Amino acid sequence: MKIKGADKLARKFIRMDQGSREAVVKGLNRWAVTAHREVVKSISAKGGGVPSQKASPKRVHAPSVPGQPPATDLGGLRQGVLIHPATFQRPFAFVISTAKYSAWLEYGTRHILPRPFMGPAFMKTAPGALKDIQSLMKRGLKA
Repeated sequence: MKIKGADKLARKFIRMDQGSREAVVKGLNRWAVTAHREVVKSISAKGGGVPSQKASPKRVHAPSVPGQPPATDLGGLRQGVLIHPATFQRPFAFVISTAKYSAWLEYGTRHILPRPFMGPAFMKTAPGALKDIQSLMKRGLKA
């Protein structure tokens, strides 16, 4: 996902004093933690599909239905959701999924309908984070 005007914001960030930059970095990282929690929560919920017995390891798994976030089975997807925190040198925070099948689940394939989990978490957490960061940036640019 690309953020329009990110380069301009980064240039403004550099002009801010140290305390203001610290506040913005903390705000970005607060959002990343919130988004990470939302992703993990969404994929930790039980799926709405028909439960079935799995063999190795032996377990019962209820898959998600298309349009719902994927239901955790063995935990690989959930363990692969990571935060790349913002720093003073890179004032951008990222929440990523490292599982090789993440994109297949998020966007679907010709055989699998989408089970989005990253996009919805971003859309749910972004408005509050955006207001917070805008406020911190305005305050920092006035200082």
